[in-house]
Amino acid sequence: MDVLTHLLGGVATVLTPLNFLVLLIGLVLGMLVAVLPGLTLVMGVVLALPFTYKMGVGPALILLTAMYASGTYAGAITSILFRIPGEPMDVPLLWDGYEMTRKGRPRARWAGRWPPRSSAELLRR
Repeated sequence: MDVLTHLLGGVATVLTPLNFLVLLIGLVLGMLVAVLPGLTLVMGVVLALPFTYKMGVGPALILLTAMYASGTYAGAITSILFRIPGEPMDVPLLWDGYEMTRKGRPRARWAGRWPPRSSAELLRR
């Protein structure tokens, strides 16, 4: 029961207006960094780090975590559609994702990309 109380407290913290805005900004920035070839996800988080110095601990962690979480998924976009990996970890997607795009099925590859990745992230922590 104690775990559930802490979990609900964390959700309530994230849903405050300031933290929710920071979450949305982090999601968009993470996607932009991951889609751009040459900028890796870690480099994007490092570039955002100086902006978190004046923030509180909660919003700063929410921003950086949102950037990382959305960036791990968004790096697949250029890999699947254009055969240019947005992240080094998305190179294996070039082999089957781009071929599925050429056959007219890019959504099928994206649908296979998200659930295993997110469940692995949840189980890893």
